[in-house]
Amino acid sequence: MPGMTFTNYDKSTGQWRGDFSDRRSHIPGGIPLDKTAMLAAFSDGLIPSGTLVGRTDAERAAGTPFGMFTAGDTEAYLTLDDANVNKDVNVAAYRPGNIVYTMHLPTASQSGAAATYIASNYIVNKGRE
Repeated sequence: MPGMTFTNYDKSTGQWRGDFSDRRSHIPGGIPLDKTAMLAAFSDGLIPSGTLVGRTDAERAAGTPFGMFTAGDTEAYLTLDDANVNKDVNVAAYRPGNIVYTMHLPTASQSGAAATYIASNYIVNKGRE
């Protein structure tokens, strides 16, 4: 996958993911993140695995990259891997319809509109310790 890099991850990466990482659970080639928007949310540029990112229909039509999910976004995905937007704005994405252990998601994905979207579009389970 051009433009994507893979690294060894720490123990906590991906604990929220309930399905095996295969071609049915992730978006091949990944998705582009809006570097400016992501730096506004994560000043160090490090985006944790399980962060819900999204965009509206108009943004998709214009080819706008994904930013932090907000109410009104119609296309949204959880980031599959940890990402560093200072190195690469592309990240693998986890498809809706798969299992998510919500207790292991990053804080930004556990409340408000993000939590509502995840509950409506993924198969949610509290998770395991």
